[in-house]
Amino acid sequence: MDKYTKKFLATPSDVYDEVLYKGLEGLVMKTGHRLLEHFSRPANIILEIGPGSQPQFKWIKYEFDVYIVLDTIINLINWIKLNFL
Repeated sequence: MDKYTKKFLATPSDVYDEVLYKGLEGLVMKTGHRLLEHFSRPANIILEIGPGSQPQFKWIKYEFDVYIVLDTIINLINWIKLNFL
C-alpha cells in the first residue's frame, strides 16, 4: 500500500490537502479562494456545498450569523466541526 492510500484510509483530508494545496497547484487553489471573496457580497446566511477539507469560511473577512455546510460524506462534516467550529 503506498503512502497516499495509507493516508486516505486514515484521514482523507490530509491526502486532499497534500495533493491540492501544496506547491503551484496549492497557490492556485488558495488564490481562487481569496479571489472568490472579492466577488461575493456580505451575507448573514452562507451555504457552502461540498467544502472538502478547506471550507471557504477560512477566507471570509466579514461577519455572518449562520454558516451551513452540505456534503455527502458525513465523516468530512464531522471533521469540519472538530477542526473549524
